[in-house]
Amino acid sequence: MRRLGWMARVCVAVVVALGGAAPVAMGEGRQDTTPAARVAQRQAQARVVVALGRLHHVAQREIALSLLAQVAAVNPETVVFATELETAFRALDGRIVAFAKLLGIAENRLRSTDVSDNTLALHREADLDRLSMARGQDFDRLLWVMVAKDHLAASARLAAATGVAGLDRRLDALVADMALLLEKFGRQAVATAASIDRG
Repeated sequence: MRRLGWMARVCVAVVVALGGAAPVAMGEGRQDTTPAARVAQRQAQARVVVALGRLHHVAQREIALSLLAQVAAVNPETVVFATELETAFRALDGRIVAFAKLLGIAENRLRSTDVSDNTLALHREADLDRLSMARGQDFDRLLWVMVAKDHLAASARLAAATGVAGLDRRLDALVADMALLLEKFGRQAVATAASIDRG
């Protein structure tokens, strides 16, 4: 019950707290063609591009971490975790890119949506560089801690995105699925990192 409550809060933070715009189902039903409606539609699409870009960046980060772990980790448990992490986030990222393509949004546009956040991008690169230089048990320990921190930060970052809830049910589903994956793998990483610290 406590787990379901935590999961519900994450989904609310990521989906409901993203709100602030009136629901606009993109590409569905009869569309208002007045100038004001066209402006609203363009603004809604811009928010969708940003939201899809954030989802894409999070998925790509998890894939990069998992690929590094699969070749550098020493504990079988870490390798299994990394493989599952890659499989889950690669599948979700495929859905993100496919949905963007359906809306006429190219993948390179998704990749460029967060370029304004250069500080965060540089910090992530520095983290990956530090992880790639670790060896043996130090690598495994750092990986678990990094994943735990990453998933908490990613949940907060998605929740801070501007109003997308209700713009499109398919986007809502992608955001909710991302929240579930972050919760699932984040909990495992937090528990493992804590057990390592106690050891």
